[in-house]
Amino acid sequence: MKKARSVTAPRKFYISKGLFAELPKYTKTLGEKPYIIADPFIYERTVDEVGKAYDKSEIVEFGGENSQAEIDRHQEGYKNSGADFVVGIGGGKTMDNAKATAYYMDVPVVIFPTLAASDAPTTSVSVLYSEEGEFLQYMYLPDSVDVVLADLDILVTTPPEMFAAGIADGMASFIEGRVAFETDGENLHGFRSSYTGYGMVKFGYDTIRKYGKQAYEACKNNTVTNAFGRVVEATVYLSGAGTEAAGITAAHAVHNGMTAVEDLHGASHGEKVAFGMIVNLILEGFPDEDIFDLAHFYKEVGLPLTLEDLGLKEFKEEEWREVAKTACSEEDTMTNMALDVEPDDVYQSILFADHILQKVKDGYEYRA
Repeated sequence: MKKARSVTAPRKFYISKGLFAELPKYTKTLGEKPYIIADPFIYERTVDEVGKAYDKSEIVEFGGENSQAEIDRHQEGYKNSGADFVVGIGGGKTMDNAKATAYYMDVPVVIFPTLAASDAPTTSVSVLYSEEGEFLQYMYLPDSVDVVLADLDILVTTPPEMFAAGIADGMASFIEGRVAFETDGENLHGFRSSYTGYGMVKFGYDTIRKYGKQAYEACKNNTVTNAFGRVVEATVYLSGAGTEAAGITAAHAVHNGMTAVEDLHGASHGEKVAFGMIVNLILEGFPDEDIFDLAHFYKEVGLPLTLEDLGLKEFKEEEWREVAKTACSEEDTMTNMALDVEPDDVYQSILFADHILQKVKDGYEYRA
C-alpha cells in the first residue's frame, strides 16, 4: 500500500500590524507564563514591551546558533522557570531553537518572527547546526507550531537583503515542491507530496512573482503596503506550510552542502538557497528563458548572484566536490529529483550556475 499524502500546518496564523504588544491576547489558551527565547537585537524591546504585557514571564536571550548545546541550555532554563509554553521571538535559528525546546519539553510553542527572511516560522522542522554554524541535520518534529504571529510593523523593518532572501526561500518552495509532487516524492514528514502542498507553493510562487519587486521596494522604504503583506503571507505561511506538505529537492540539498564552506558563513539561508535554485533548474534541464528569467528577478530584488557575491574568496575544486557529494547524500532531499543525480552532475551544475549568474551580473539580457 502506498504511503498517505499529508498536510501539516500551524494551528493558528495571524498577520497584521501591531501584534507585538498584544501577544498575550493570542496565547491565553496556552497558559499564563511563557518562557520567551528572544534574539539579542530584540531582547531589550521584548523585556520592555512583551514582559510588561504578561503578568509573569521568563525572557532569555538566544545564544546565536541552534546547536544541541543551546537547545539543552533552554531545556534546563524551561524546567527551572515554571512556564506553561515556549515563545520564540527572532530570526530563523531562534525560532528553530524554540521549536526544539518546546518539543523536548512537550509543551506548546508560539513563534513570532522578526524577519521575513525564511519560512522557518511555519515549519515543524528545526535545523540543527554545530556551534560553529555548520549544518548537521534536520530535526523533523511530529507536530507543527501552535501559534504564528506575523507583525507587519516589525517585519517591514527587515533589512532589504534579508527580505530578498525570504523571497528566494519562498520561491524555492515551488521550484522544489513541483518536482517532489511530480515524482510522487516524500514531503518533509516522510509521507507523499500532497495536492494541497503543491497548490500552496504554486500560489505562493505566483504571488511573489507578481508582487515581489513592489514588496521589496516597500521594505526598502519601510512602508507597509498591500503588496508587502501579500508577499509576507506567501513567504512565511504559504511557503512554510506548503513546503512541509509538498517536499524539497536539490536547492536545499545544495544549500546544506554549502554550509560547510567557511567563506559562505556570512551568507543567509535564503541567499544560498537562491543559488541552489539555479542549480536545481540546470540539473532538470530547464530552457534558457526560465533560468535567465529567474536570475534577472534575483538581480531586481537585490539578491547576491555569484559565489563571489556570497562571500567566496577562492574557488577550490576539492571543497566544491565535497559540497556536491554532501548534497547527494542519501539522507538529504536530492533523492526527490526526477532523475538520478550524481555528485559530478551537481558539481558541473554549480560551475555553470555561477557562470550564468556572472553573465547576468555583468548586464547580459536574455532574448529568445
